[in-house]
Amino acid sequence: MRPLGITIYNSTRYTATFDGIQFDSGRLRSNSSNVIEPGQVVTITLANRDGSVFCGVSGEMYWKLSNGLHYAIGFSHPYSGGYKGLVLTKNGQFNKNSWKAYYAMTDNCPQHNNQVSTQWNVNQEIPSYTVIIREQ
Repeated sequence: MRPLGITIYNSTRYTATFDGIQFDSGRLRSNSSNVIEPGQVVTITLANRDGSVFCGVSGEMYWKLSNGLHYAIGFSHPYSGGYKGLVLTKNGQFNKNSWKAYYAMTDNCPQHNNQVSTQWNVNQEIPSYTVIIREQ
């Protein structure tokens, strides 16, 4: 199994709501909440599909703040190769058919700006990608 935990911390004054997920490979194992209130944290657990061979987990998930800001979180924990992740933000919805964050990911590069901060922790049994969402 190729598990991946994504932890999202809402450091804004606004409520964040889950707005969907799509996979290139893998599946959702658990989602502790579809809503993240200000100051709260949720963890989403993903993994390769049951019975799959030589597969990891990769895809893109979407969250939206109650102020209209949207987040696209690209993630990849492949069977072979490096961990990848990227978070994009914009006012208004993402076109989910374009996979914007997924296709723009690079190997294990943390982000630190006024909208988001990310960090990989791969030195544990279940690798994790932490995303801190911030206000603009």
